[in-house]
Amino acid sequence: MNGYSSGNGNNSYTSGKKGNPGHSKSNSKKPLHMGDFKKFKKLKNIDDRYLFGKTLGQGAFGTVKLCMHKDSQKTFAIKIMHKVAIKKQHIYIELLQNELQILGEKSHPNIIRIVDLIEDNENYYIVSEVVKGGELFNRLTKLNSFTESQAADIISQIMLGLNYMHLQSITHRDLKPENILLVKDDEDCFDIKIADLGFAQKFEKEKGLDLVLGTPLYMAPELVKHERYTEKVDVWSLGVIVYQLLCGKTPFDAKNLNRIN
Repeated sequence: MNGYSSGNGNNSYTSGKKGNPGHSKSNSKKPLHMGDFKKFKKLKNIDDRYLFGKTLGQGAFGTVKLCMHKDSQKTFAIKIMHKVAIKKQHIYIELLQNELQILGEKSHPNIIRIVDLIEDNENYYIVSEVVKGGELFNRLTKLNSFTESQAADIISQIMLGLNYMHLQSITHRDLKPENILLVKDDEDCFDIKIADLGFAQKFEKEKGLDLVLGTPLYMAPELVKHERYTEKVDVWSLGVIVYQLLCGKTPFDAKNLNRIN
């Protein structure tokens, strides 16, 4: 990782205006359940529809695998979430529902697309298009930095995806190289898709938002200062990514939000 410095600031962070981790105004509402999200289709046996392949990733609440739709023979990524594991994770369920709501309604060539939502007695399944190039962060780590031409190609695509979201009054709030996926495992291909919209949120421009969340090294000043903000926080994050792609390191060096502040 020569020439690249990120510290521990790549971890996503959530907080209320007063700095309570995980706090959200919606916590006062009745408990959420994934079953409240009506777009999940119930199947008795997921194996009747999909053939599972190799594991792509493993998380606290489930696994991501390659899968093939048996009828179309098309390949997708399928996220398998165990109902028991996420049952008591109110914040996780809320963020996941929010992401599914946004991705289910919107479609853009530079934003990852969900194609199917399924549940059975044990699991929830989120089926999305599969990209094979991995995270932009990993490509950056391998190359140390990008040329101006390569960076311009990547940034222009991110801007197109962000512009689409912003025109729909949606802000991403956690834009960083780990959440930008490369479509192909080809060092000469820089086609990307924006992913991980768990922190994305619809907003009213007149009111803005006040919940502090994101990744410290990419947070705009208004987020760090716990001020109200709009979609412009994504533009700040994009500026950090531009610097990072060209210089091989972030413009700030801090391990947590307090040091940045």
